Amino acid sequence: MKAELKTKAAENIFPPASTIIADVVDRHVTADQPPAARALHMACSRARGGLRPEDPTTTDFDIDEYFLQRAIPETFRKAIKVKDKRHLLFATNKQMEIMATARTWYVHATFKVVKDPFKQLLSVHTFIRSGDKMNQVSLCFVLRNGKKAKDYTKVLKTLKMTLPMVQTKTFVVDFEAGL
Repeated sequence: MKAELKTKAAENIFPPASTIIADVVDRHVTADQPPAARALHMACSRARGGLRPEDPTTTDFDIDEYFLQRAIPETFRKAIKVKDKRHLLFATNKQMEIMATARTWYVHATFKVVKDPFKQLLSVHTFIRSGDKMNQVSLCFVLRNGKKAKDYTKVLKTLKMTLPMVQTKTFVVDFEAGL
């Protein structure tokens, strides 16, 4: 079982270790003989050690669009360049469809959840009625490397050009000098 776990871990370097462990354990372990979970997790982590690519330190890195389309199908939309800055746009087809018909976009930017080389996560939301309730839904996410007005302008223009027949009438944004 441990050999199979190590092989699966080396072949699948991005899924959580718990997913790989559960898959292998389901085939090998009986209810009266539970596995040592910590030992399996460590074996899985060791098997993947050094196989994942390094986190980028600059925005001048190659994007493996083939991998992204397999890992998160129909989600990666575009890399947007503004001089030496790079912004990555993510949204599913359904999110794009809803965004095009939403009358109001609520735009939020945060700096706390991103790592260098990116500086900000910009997200667009709207409210959708479901029966007698209104629910806020996320429509797209942009990993941003620059936070100047020209960066925001280029990202929002690209987003608008990506959508068919935008019906948005209003933007609500949190205070951000560049927006």
